[in-house]
Amino acid sequence: MISSVRRLIALVSGTVGLLTVAWSSYLVVMSAAAMRARRAGRHHTKLADTPSTRFRVLVPAHNESALIAETMSALAAIDYPADLFEVHVVADNCTDDTAAIVRSHGFDAHERDDLANPGKGPALGWLLDCLPTWPDTTSAFVLIDADTIVDPDLLAVFDARLGAGDDVVQGYYAVRDAGAGGNIAFRAAALAVRHYVRPLGRTELGGSSGLYGNGMAFRESVARANPWSDHLVEDIEMAQRLLLDGGRVGFAPDAVVQAEMPVTLADATTQNQRWEAGRGQVAQAFVPPLVGAAIRRDHRRRWPYVDAIFDLTLPPITSLMAVTGLTASVFRLSARGRVGSLGFGLGTAAGLAQIAHILGALRMVRAPLAVYRALLLAPIHMVWKVILLIRLALKRGPDGWIRTTRNEESL
Repeated sequence: MISSVRRLIALVSGTVGLLTVAWSSYLVVMSAAAMRARRAGRHHTKLADTPSTRFRVLVPAHNESALIAETMSALAAIDYPADLFEVHVVADNCTDDTAAIVRSHGFDAHERDDLANPGKGPALGWLLDCLPTWPDTTSAFVLIDADTIVDPDLLAVFDARLGAGDDVVQGYYAVRDAGAGGNIAFRAAALAVRHYVRPLGRTELGGSSGLYGNGMAFRESVARANPWSDHLVEDIEMAQRLLLDGGRVGFAPDAVVQAEMPVTLADATTQNQRWEAGRGQVAQAFVPPLVGAAIRRDHRRRWPYVDAIFDLTLPPITSLMAVTGLTASVFRLSARGRVGSLGFGLGTAAGLAQIAHILGALRMVRAPLAVYRALLLAPIHMVWKVILLIRLALKRGPDGWIRTTRNEESL
């Protein structure tokens, strides 16, 4: 009886361990591809001598009076011809002076009252319906969150990328005040991995960058043909729909936007619950058709779909590290002899690959020292993330969109 239980434990831990090795191998491939892109200079965009794209910057906002002024000031400072871009803010179910602040900066505020249908996706869809279609083919929308500081070259980079043939472009969505330490610095490390290295590696290998909800540019015809949904992670969902329809998302590492991240884990809980619950729903809905698309394509066109499957199923890296260590240890204790040693060795190699992936990302984005120090908080984040995922598995997560608490509101 004891030996049968032991074999079962070895089988389960070994199977999960092989998955962690596969995911870790994928991270190694992404790091190597990102480094190749950087060595070739493909992380910089050659700007056009004469910009030609007409942009409308769309900003969804719900009670953002604490931060919207900084966002508007950053947009006003963009280095792009003033006659080629407009800023439109949807003040969605606001009870504060968000709209007045926007108008004081000379930009358009559109006030929406629909308490029965809140959220970023519905708000953006409503705003698109408010805006007339521009007839020329060089028009595009850019989506910026209301707590975001944008790089002055943002539109110039998007203009060059769209001019080079991309229909949808994701910029580098980073963290404001990354050197502040604590949870903010830890999130900066996570986004360096998720929002810089992986999309750079994915596009270098011919895949689709994916969409991350902030700092995105869409050719107008594409945006109007693919409206935002009310999904918890409408950006990830849209990226899969675009891919299955034959489109791909480009990546512009030098189109930088920096958004506020919660100071404490308590304030980050709602945001992370929404992200992880939404990712799980998207994975359930889109992995089967992505597998089907990969099977139907010839080998030269299969990679974008295989890549998307890996990206959708890959656990958060803190959870991956925790599961890798746990399964390697359990397998070593439950499996006998050389097999147990081999499994433990593979698990150790997978863990080292994950650490190298993180450190390589921090080096690529030139992260401040505080971000490296924040990695010491990894054990705390591992426990917190695992508990969060367990709660979601038990259906104790959000059913709909919930706004993330701003730092000023939690003081």
